[in-house]
Amino acid sequence: MSVLARVFVAAVGSGVRLVSRAFSVAFNILGRFLPFSLTAPALESGETMAQKFLTNFESVYGNSHPKFFQGSYSDALAVASQELKFLVIYIHSDYHFDTDEFCRHTMCDPSVVTTLDELFVCWAATIHSSDGFQAGLQFAATRFPFIAVLSTADRDTTVIDLHEGPISADALVTRLTNLLSEHQDMLAAANAQRTSLEHDRRLREEQDREYHALLAAEQERARRETEEAEQLQRERERVEQEERERYLAEQERKRIKELKRSALAAEPAETATGIARIAFRLPGGAKSQRRFLVDDPIQILYDYVDTLDIKFEGTGEYDLLMNMPRMLLTNKTITLREAGLVPQAMLYVQEK
Repeated sequence: MSVLARVFVAAVGSGVRLVSRAFSVAFNILGRFLPFSLTAPALESGETMAQKFLTNFESVYGNSHPKFFQGSYSDALAVASQELKFLVIYIHSDYHFDTDEFCRHTMCDPSVVTTLDELFVCWAATIHSSDGFQAGLQFAATRFPFIAVLSTADRDTTVIDLHEGPISADALVTRLTNLLSEHQDMLAAANAQRTSLEHDRRLREEQDREYHALLAAEQERARRETEEAEQLQRERERVEQEERERYLAEQERKRIKELKRSALAAEPAETATGIARIAFRLPGGAKSQRRFLVDDPIQILYDYVDTLDIKFEGTGEYDLLMNMPRMLLTNKTITLREAGLVPQAMLYVQEK
């Protein structure tokens, strides 16, 4: 990194509040004259902003591009820290003259894509999103395209490189690989520290496991004894409850059947006029036959079937099916005459 860049980076780190205030005032003033808003955009979730940027980017430049992290800026920092990688930030502006050339011939170049995907975590946002706007203020972005490279190796976020304006694919790849070489010691130290902490953590965990294993064995024995006793009690209660429910359900079925049987009108005489002879084919093959008045509603057929002793396999819900012509008798308000069941008909009791 050049001396000028190092001075600039130091100024960003120490004067971010002053720069942010200055940019806020400038953006508010310029926003009155420019054809697009420079005021702070409405807040959105990191995932929403990332998805919008990706969709818009691919609609213009296609699908061959780096894997832009799908989340907020802070989430990208966390992932970079976890993976011990530098975070590359790209701030996009649709209104800058250099943006289209940069996206087509630099950002989408295969060598840049490979370098970013394999060696870095890449987060991108438009300056017109809330995350992108805040990042632009934080890093005092004044020219686009804007790229910053951040390190979280020492648990603090450190700016190790900034670039504003156009840059070729070869130059960007060279710059990024040189950064990795220059700061390899930083990543190695962070990795060594993490490895040491991980070793200590695993040692403590192993000791804790040995202690808790003995305690857990005793607790498990007591738990099993308690659970077995409770399970036996639950099983007894379940069997008793099922028996009660079966008994009550059977009594309720008998009660309803008797009510329907007593409420059912008497069967018309064989010599009566205006009668329909209806045969019923029951589940299992049994048959039943009865006479009804031709002006009785279809509901009376269901009431009659409900008085029969039928063993259903399921819930006991059923429909009456006329085979010729094939038709379900689901409208229970029409008469037998209207349903075409006169002078006689065969109906099938079809379980649902």
